[in-house]
Amino acid sequence: MAQAYCFKCKAKREIKNAERVLLKNNGSALKGVCPVCGGRLSRIVPADVCQPLHGEIKGSKPNNLAYRQLRKLFRKAGIG
Repeated sequence: MAQAYCFKCKAKREIKNAERVLLKNNGSALKGVCPVCGGRLSRIVPADVCQPLHGEIKGSKPNNLAYRQLRKLFRKAGIG
């Protein structure tokens, strides 16, 4: 499993209950809990480490080119 630095314990710890999350900038991260103190741990990881399909990442949104182009057309037409 992945390790992250715990600021409460001031040591590197294994991430307990790790889950993949999508950041606002479309980056990937692992978030979980410190097994010793119970503090929150997070670690930014490259996208190739977290390669799940859309919908498997917590907070994911469709982000492909066709979706963005359709939204742009709808906005120009005044449809939401």
